[in-house]
Amino acid sequence: ARRYRLREHATLRPLALIGGPSVLRSPGPRVYNALFAQFGLPYQYLAYSADSFEQALALGERLGVFGYSVTQPFKRDAWRFVADQAEELAAGPYLDDWARETEAVNSLWRAAPSAPWRGRNTDAPALLDVLGGPGAVAARSALVLGAGATAMSAAVALRRAGARVTLAARRPESFPARSSGAPVPWALRAAQEHEILVNTTPLVDDSLWPPEAPLATQAFADLAFPAQGT
Repeated sequence: ARRYRLREHATLRPLALIGGPSVLRSPGPRVYNALFAQFGLPYQYLAYSADSFEQALALGERLGVFGYSVTQPFKRDAWRFVADQAEELAAGPYLDDWARETEAVNSLWRAAPSAPWRGRNTDAPALLDVLGGPGAVAARSALVLGAGATAMSAAVALRRAGARVTLAARRPESFPARSSGAPVPWALRAAQEHEILVNTTPLVDDSLWPPEAPLATQAFADLAFPAQGT
């Protein structure tokens, strides 16, 4: 109860982490509510899963949520939601450049109940920061594991910084058709040249890397919250 700031609930504005069942194991509520309390910020951070993005928003409306952290499998849904709204209003920078290019949103908010929703993609620039900035990845080879919205964000960020990017996916059919370069088969991932390895796949029934294959990666970034365990 203390972790969720329930004693202060009536005076707090709710924020929510939404996505699949893995959000219920997220450290987000513990971390952010502690930070909000420490700095005297009037917010309460919740986490709940839903069967669809529309269902998640419907519950958020009832709770009065004005900002969302969006994770899988709703990042593309959130992008489409803001893109459709922007098309209707025909004005305003409702999506940032990263969100428009990746077609994925992981941060969704509005200033007031009647205000338009705005979407950002912070996954893409964050990955470049973690790897040392655009200059640290330029002209290097990179292998991205996955085919979802987070993989798309990683691929766009690396390519924009000048890296040579290959993707390997267990379900390549889920990668956007408009994207340049289809993912290689998952079984061939270890054969791809790469200096940078980025994982976006929350593996459950498979290994991230074939145990018999050498791993000569110089830099590794794991963007997937574990599907099970801690």
